[in-house]
Amino acid sequence: MKFILIFSIIEKNQQDYEKLQNEIEKLEFTLVNVQVFFKDQYYVENVNVDDRGTNETFVTKTNVTEEEAPKLLKDIQAKIKENFVLKVPNSITLLNNDYKILGSNNNYPEDGEDN
Repeated sequence: MKFILIFSIIEKNQQDYEKLQNEIEKLEFTLVNVQVFFKDQYYVENVNVDDRGTNETFVTKTNVTEEEAPKLLKDIQAKIKENFVLKVPNSITLLNNDYKILGSNNNYPEDGEDN
């Protein structure tokens, strides 16, 4: 009986440890961290954070088409969610390497809206 109880405690502690490790491994959401993380594919022009959300501007390093933009935006959003501590909505604007706007995910809440 004691063996089962000890095993249960060890298993619970292992689960808590793994959950904590996942939280620790995420980066703080700052301009420098985002720039370094995405440096191979994008120039990150700005990262603005306030109590309502964030606003980031990414510029592609290579020429991409407007048809590719939705996939790239989803990819950026997924990587931010997976790798950064972010507890507010974020809005991403994607610009081509010639600074032409390719698109935005616009998840930033409008005035009067709740998150």
